[in-house]
Amino acid sequence: MKGVDFVNLVLDGGQLFAATNGEFYCLDPANGHIRWKSGLTGMGFGLVTIAPAAGGNLIAMEENRRRDQSDAVAASATST
Repeated sequence: MKGVDFVNLVLDGGQLFAATNGEFYCLDPANGHIRWKSGLTGMGFGLVTIAPAAGGNLIAMEENRRRDQSDAVAASATST
């Protein structure tokens, strides 16, 4: 994506998606390497909006919230 003016990114369930200049990509979130790409044939070169599947990130967000709460409880218990 180097040298591109605007890149739209979405991280969903461990997959990183990007869209720019009429191309849609799935990237490895660890290193940015392209896993696959699509030319969006017939879709033009305008901005592309990427949205995760309904509820996809909600599960990960809830898991992170629970982990943070658990960590906070553990830290509180060790400090008292």
